[in-house]
Amino acid sequence: MQDKNLKSCEDCADCNSIACEQCVLTMHSITQVQFDQMVDNYFYAVVTVPKVYTAIDIKMLIEGKNCETSKIQVMFSRYDHATNSEISLMIVPMTAHDPNAVYYSIPLFRGVLRNFSVNTFHFSKAYEFTSATVIDPTVIFQAVDSFGTVVYLGDLTQTFP
Repeated sequence: MQDKNLKSCEDCADCNSIACEQCVLTMHSITQVQFDQMVDNYFYAVVTVPKVYTAIDIKMLIEGKNCETSKIQVMFSRYDHATNSEISLMIVPMTAHDPNAVYYSIPLFRGVLRNFSVNTFHFSKAYEFTSATVIDPTVIFQAVDSFGTVVYLGDLTQTFP
């Protein structure tokens, strides 16, 4: 469960450390209820299929990448409320910024893969309520094991990483 008082990860001075992975996992963790509400708010409670990547896809994406100079860019259409099919992931320089993307840190996915038996990652567009009056489109994800059980739910609810 997310610690709402946690604003940053001091342990991420070394983004390759297990302590950084643990901190980032905590920072970005959400409950199933939060996940469902965020997705329902975006898709107006219409059932949609998530964009699925295998654990191998994610491992290959982040393998050998420098977490000090790179991050994961998740591109998506902010205006398509019918599908998640266009969600795409790529490694970009830490300085990259695109208003049609959200960013995840490499240690987040390293932590998920290290701490959970993940078979697939399911990505979905959602609305993040950043304040009482501001609603931002974002992408959230579920890590799912080989039995179909959700083992981790992640959101960019705190400051990067």
